Amino acid sequence: MNKPSSANAFMLSFLVYSGLLPFLVIFLNIIGVIDVKNAAFEKYLTLFQHLLIFGIPIVFYCLVSKQRLRDIVPHEPLSFKNIVLVIFIALFSIPLMLWVGTITDFFVEDTFSDVVDDMVNGYSTGFIIAAIAVMPGVFEELMFRGVIMTGFKRKGVIKSTLVAALYFGIMHLSLTQLFYAAAVGVILGILVHYSNSIYSSMLAHFVINGVQALWLKLVISTAPEEMLETAEETPFIETFTAATLLLAFTLPVLIALLALYIYINKGKNIDYKYSLTPKKEFVCDLEAGRGSIIDGCFVLTIIFYVLYMTMMTFMGK
Repeated sequence: MNKPSSANAFMLSFLVYSGLLPFLVIFLNIIGVIDVKNAAFEKYLTLFQHLLIFGIPIVFYCLVSKQRLRDIVPHEPLSFKNIVLVIFIALFSIPLMLWVGTITDFFVEDTFSDVVDDMVNGYSTGFIIAAIAVMPGVFEELMFRGVIMTGFKRKGVIKSTLVAALYFGIMHLSLTQLFYAAAVGVILGILVHYSNSIYSSMLAHFVINGVQALWLKLVISTAPEEMLETAEETPFIETFTAATLLLAFTLPVLIALLALYIYINKGKNIDYKYSLTPKKEFVCDLEAGRGSIIDGCFVLTIIFYVLYMTMMTFMGK
């Protein structure tokens, strides 16, 4: 079942499922089954939402395909040098995300930041790390660099990485996050492809989210109110200039780190049927798997995303 058509069908099913979940929560709240205003319920939902949104579809996929998760997801142990490289790659990916996000914010109102600000300001540091860094790092990577990217493996490194990154951006169901999530998704895909390990993208995802969350909490808790208000009113050209200068210094380092990572792991550009004790080998060739990855489910996924975002935009107005 690990083929492009299955991955596209899984993504479409997941998108419909995740798109309907908020409406299910609203319905259950209306009929009195849950109380979304209850502080305890809100806290546990925030912490375990990734288990609900991603965990259930992943388990369902394994049951339908009659496969174990370890047979789908590449999970070789990471060497110490890879761990160090992944951490630095993650850190130097953040300026790229900020730059892309700055451009996106100019065209689309950023409502996601307000949600994150409220979470960071309202919960303890440990809770924030668990909810924003650990849970997304595990479950989002299992889905996108695990199940979905595995489905496109026969199409080669480039196509499988790009499609998984696109789906990763779409998954956020936010125009604000679409482009920078897709950009970092490419980097995360490269990490997994060349280490043959989902642990590389999990670690990078954890570092990226964790560092940003901790930095935001530090700023909110220590900066004067006037300074925060001034920062929010900073003209776009100033924000964009600062983000561009930061990217100019950090992008060459990021490229060099990725090149070093690929060079060190070039012998691992082999897919060992995703097990720790390899028996079969499958070379992930850049030229492998020529042909289209677009099918009916892929097209429907794009259509669903466009319609959903259009509906949410009008509801927001």
